[in-house]
Amino acid sequence: MMGRWWRRGALGVACAGAVACTDSTSPGNLELTSAQAQAIIDRAGLIAIGRPELNWLADSLDLVIHSGTTLRQITIRIDGADKSYNAVALNRQIIVTGPSPSSFSTFHLIAFDDPGNPVKFVIVNGYAPSGTATPPQSVNGTFSSATASGHLFEVGSIAVVEWIAATGTATFAAGAQGAACDGFTPANGVTCFASSLTVSFDIIATQPPSPLVPMKTASLASVEVPGVLLHFQPSP
Repeated sequence: MMGRWWRRGALGVACAGAVACTDSTSPGNLELTSAQAQAIIDRAGLIAIGRPELNWLADSLDLVIHSGTTLRQITIRIDGADKSYNAVALNRQIIVTGPSPSSFSTFHLIAFDDPGNPVKFVIVNGYAPSGTATPPQSVNGTFSSATASGHLFEVGSIAVVEWIAATGTATFAAGAQGAACDGFTPANGVTCFASSLTVSFDIIATQPPSPLVPMKTASLASVEVPGVLLHFQPSP
């Protein structure tokens, strides 16, 4: 299946008021302004329009950002050149008990460039079933399989362009469970905690949006990224 592009409506985004956008190339972590947070969530929503399997993206980013998570500034090597990105992590652990337990975990790295006007996104996902009542804490997955998927997006004024990871691997390891998420009310067996993921990946080849567009490569050396853990344990 080839990569994709889809048209999008114009969306102007800028930092509001007297609060300046944080320089995404400066060392250390990043605290978002409210305008930056909304810009990221809005752009994620545009990405999900063309990718139904990423419908979770905007809502999850909204949750992660507003739970008080600090973004980690990381370096992703794109097409052989180091690029600065800002990243958050999401780990979902779904507990299925009973006579035939089938718990599983999903792992997600969400990275983007300029927090005030995000244009380039890298999204890498992992999936691991356990066959027990305990969700897995890690996964080493292969792209184009059930265990890992990856996407590189560029959001333009007219279209969203996508490159889909075709070959390579991704590794995720869950960090310790921290404090409960700020402002999150547990409901229907879902709880939220501060946490992190240690992530690395190597996207060796991608499927470009058309034969006329060059493919991309991307890699990330192992790094711990802050985020949240969503814990799903439905009532018996």
